[in-house]
Amino acid sequence: MTITQKIILTISLAFVTLSLINCAKEVIKVIDDRDSPVILTEPDVEIAANRAMIFWTTDEPCSVSVKYFVIGNADTLTASGREYRQNHQVLLSNLLPNTIYRFFTLSYDVSGNFTKTKLDSFTTTLDTTYFYSHGWDLYAAGDYTDACEAFQQYLTYYPNDLAGLTALGWSQLQDSLIDSSIISFNSALNLDINYPDALAGLTVALYHNFHLYAMEIPAVRLLATDSLYVFSHDERYDHRVIRLMLADFYNMDGRFENTQQIIDLLYPANGLNPDDANTWKIDDGEEILTFDTYESALTSLIEYLKGIWWEPVGLPKVTITCFS
Repeated sequence: MTITQKIILTISLAFVTLSLINCAKEVIKVIDDRDSPVILTEPDVEIAANRAMIFWTTDEPCSVSVKYFVIGNADTLTASGREYRQNHQVLLSNLLPNTIYRFFTLSYDVSGNFTKTKLDSFTTTLDTTYFYSHGWDLYAAGDYTDACEAFQQYLTYYPNDLAGLTALGWSQLQDSLIDSSIISFNSALNLDINYPDALAGLTVALYHNFHLYAMEIPAVRLLATDSLYVFSHDERYDHRVIRLMLADFYNMDGRFENTQQIIDLLYPANGLNPDDANTWKIDDGEEILTFDTYESALTSLIEYLKGIWWEPVGLPKVTITCFS
């Protein structure tokens, strides 16, 4: 081995030895670390209606979490940021709007030492549109009373909102507040006389209250506006149900030709003919019903269809066969 090689080898060994000593010092330092992280900047909060972002910094890399809760609620929630870093941000999601939250942060260093910030608070903003979407969520869950309250809150901010008035009307209708629903639907239609959801709701409400002559107007207007109407928030209510209400009214009013025209649209092959007594019979799936008059056969068919579509409103469960 030459002198140069010996010198290089000696230097390399010295470098390796020095590196090992430094690593050992770092390990000892980590093992002996008993100091809690220091908060360099106290938590700051960016607030929205349904979320909040918490920001803070520490003097060393930490994994962190935020504990938060609503005043008066014993349940404490946790949101975490697990990566070791000094600049921290933790998102709190699915919060309630216009609500006071209390919170504190926890910061853990690699040795397990931690620092807890003092209890602080923030208030989420008021998102008025939340009441509208939340109202439909309540409606879908069958909680019509609370849905009414949500839509009423929404309307305190937007008193002339077409969709809000209509939504309130449907919730009142389902909550058996029929007279109130009629007022809400009419208020909506004062803003837009051809608004389909308001026309449909008013038709149903007037039918329930036996205001059948008044019911004819919105029903006819709805079908002229949208012949294949379906209520998007409750698809049980569609153009077939509206037509059946009209058919029921026309039949009771003695307008049998109008009634038959609607029945022909609902069941094109029904086969009923006012001039042929042989057609005045209906197979309801259990037996063949025979009638002495065309009017009684027509009425029976309407009642049968109401049993299928009306309450609960749904698709036909059996096929009706009328004989020609």
